[in-house]
Amino acid sequence: MNKPSQKDSALVKLLRDAGAVPFVKTNIPITLLSFESSSDVFGPCANPHKLTHSPGGSTGGEAALLAYGGSRIGIGTDVAGSVRVPAHYSGIYTIKASVGRFLKTGSSTSMPGQEGVAPVYSPMARTLEDLEYFWKAIMQMEPWKYDPTVLPIPWRDVDRELEKEKLRWGVLWDDGKQQPHKIDHY
Repeated sequence: MNKPSQKDSALVKLLRDAGAVPFVKTNIPITLLSFESSSDVFGPCANPHKLTHSPGGSTGGEAALLAYGGSRIGIGTDVAGSVRVPAHYSGIYTIKASVGRFLKTGSSTSMPGQEGVAPVYSPMARTLEDLEYFWKAIMQMEPWKYDPTVLPIPWRDVDRELEKEKLRWGVLWDDGKQQPHKIDHY
């Protein structure tokens, strides 16, 4: 690759405008689509909770840094679990953003032209409170003004929404083809 970007992506510009200071590049697997985080460039990445285990992947380096306490917030990309798996393995928090919810313009991709399953950038954090604070701060900066692909949906506080109406959850227990796995003991 060895083609450094000539200018900041929309996401980096927004983060810099918010006062963020990018300070480290974290490890990812060369092929990206992996539940490990080892590369020929930087070697294997270890889970800070147990060094013989992986922090997950593909955004495992970021998850390990957050879990270790080296940072409070980070950004990862997700197609098929690349922020969710490392968050689970490393004991941190993330929410995979919906397509069009988080900035991506000007960022490089590992799969140019791939449109079937769109990769999304998603925030990661050490605590749930940090994750909420980060999402809220990004949305209050109106990211659609930095990246026109972001849907102009402002932040809504869940507590205020719950006061207006009762929250409902739906669970599909059986789709007629496959029932969920049932665990009878722990």
